[in-house]
Amino acid sequence: MVLPDGEQVIKTLSYMNMALQAEIMLSNFHSIMFYQSVTEVFLGGLIFIFFLRAPTQMWYFLFHAPHLFRALFGFSIIEKIPRSHNIVDLFKPKDPNAVHNDGEVNEQEEATHQLSFENFDNIFRLKVSAAVLAVVNTVKTRLKMYALLTFVCFVCDVADLTIQRFEFVVKSD
Repeated sequence: MVLPDGEQVIKTLSYMNMALQAEIMLSNFHSIMFYQSVTEVFLGGLIFIFFLRAPTQMWYFLFHAPHLFRALFGFSIIEKIPRSHNIVDLFKPKDPNAVHNDGEVNEQEEATHQLSFENFDNIFRLKVSAAVLAVVNTVKTRLKMYALLTFVCFVCDVADLTIQRFEFVVKSD
């Protein structure tokens, strides 16, 4: 049995650190997007109920409509971005000899011995790059639309606030 040298241990620890940070980031991203979308749907429904109570006085409810579309885009983004525990299977090498030190992938070779650190290093780099590119290509358009809707929501919220300020402010004595 050959033990890893110090440089390999440091590389492995840096990969573990990167993996933990990526898991935390993905988990936080999913929870923020989910709760943000749920809040927008809930508040949109609540404002709609107020609108039904007094439609002539609550016409500015329509300024909140972009929030509902933004929530739907948020839910669709959540569905397309994998959770961290779903990514783990990508890193299980099916064939230890499939990646050589030069980074070339050969999926025809049979697994006959354990992975060396260098082969695992190459597999890890290739799989991470492929996974990130696949996710980015899948949600790129949705993220752009979400950003655009965020700007539209901000503009509509400022317009709504301005209209309500002039409509409902009572001047003091």
